[in-house]
Amino acid sequence: MSLVTCEVDLRAGRCFRYVFQRAGGARIEVRGAYRTVDPPSRFVYTETYDFSPLQVLVTTALDQAGSGTVFQQTITYSSKQERDDDFDGVATSAVEVYANLERYLRSSR
Repeated sequence: MSLVTCEVDLRAGRCFRYVFQRAGGARIEVRGAYRTVDPPSRFVYTETYDFSPLQVLVTTALDQAGSGTVFQQTITYSSKQERDDDFDGVATSAVEVYANLERYLRSSR
């Protein structure tokens, strides 16, 4: 997927909107609102999707570890059933996204 729209107001109480486009042209829109913005170490935000009724709470933490950084992201669902129903899609996407991030970080050294 390609990121075709990226609107971010990175302040607590403000919003973001991403639009991704698949190779076949289908688009996916992700929206959210920041609850906590504590750069560079912690961001908490809600996230919703145009293709799903889900609303999740995402906490991202970046912690220094020696000469590197530990990235930890926690996704909180409204129920265990929502989490279980969403698991396969999130796990599949995460593998792809983190592989892309790793390639990017290696190329920028």
